[in-house]
Amino acid sequence: MTEYGKWAEQLTFDGEVFGADIVDAQYARCAGFDKIYAVNGLPQNYTDDLMRMAQVSDVPHSWRVKECKSLDEVTPEILALGREELARDRADYHANVITYFGEKAGNRLTFLAAGAVRDKLSRDFENKAFPVFSRIIVAPVQRNKGLGGLAVDHLIKILLNNYYGVKPKAIHFGTESEKILHSVEKTEREEDIKFVYIGDEILSTRDGDHTMHDFLCFTPWFQQEITAACGSLESHANSALLDRFKRDLVRFMQYGVKAVSGDNLEKLFNDLRNSAKATAPADALASLADVFTVRNKIGARDPR
Repeated sequence: MTEYGKWAEQLTFDGEVFGADIVDAQYARCAGFDKIYAVNGLPQNYTDDLMRMAQVSDVPHSWRVKECKSLDEVTPEILALGREELARDRADYHANVITYFGEKAGNRLTFLAAGAVRDKLSRDFENKAFPVFSRIIVAPVQRNKGLGGLAVDHLIKILLNNYYGVKPKAIHFGTESEKILHSVEKTEREEDIKFVYIGDEILSTRDGDHTMHDFLCFTPWFQQEITAACGSLESHANSALLDRFKRDLVRFMQYGVKAVSGDNLEKLFNDLRNSAKATAPADALASLADVFTVRNKIGARDPR
């Protein structure tokens, strides 16, 4: 596994000290820099730059309060609303901003992009074992250089490397962008993981409601936990229901709603749980229930 998330380097911005990763040199070469640093945080003096960048995006996200075609269209009023949304994201969802800077010999660092990770799927559900990478913002002048893919790769890998201090059971993201999906594929191959489409949610932002496609990576160790939980229910629940549930759950974790209705799978689990005897292991049922709790907290339902 790539050793991102150790933050072995240190960078200082106006007296603020941050840990940093040096990102794969191939990304730096493609973007025209000697080095690219991933910084664990958002230096205060770059907050307004990030909020301006966030408005120049054709992909909806909570920091975008009004879609602008250029940085010049970002008025002071829009910028102020953007700062409010960033503060709300940090307070309500525990968003941690990861920033990316390019370095060339003899030049100051160039602010390239930013992403965010969270340990909350919703305002009322905090669980560090089910983290989220929630958005990618690239500076308009730096786009089409592979920096979006860099951020996707780095954010997934720091979450896999226990960013929140625990081994993640599943990692979530939602998107409207096909580009994100192509970027994710590279990381899937390198880390031997798979993000599956689990349904759609409605994202409400200041500039309207948007349908987002939700993806979830059931990590290999969480899949093992779920498989073991199913096995421990043998002789404690209706065998026909259990066999059907195990078959459909495996397909759902591998292929998502393209293979199995998530809504119907949840109904099947509720039937299975209701059939379970009093002697059924509570921890096994709790592990299986996590799958549906997470999906519901995300707000994902079968596509219409």
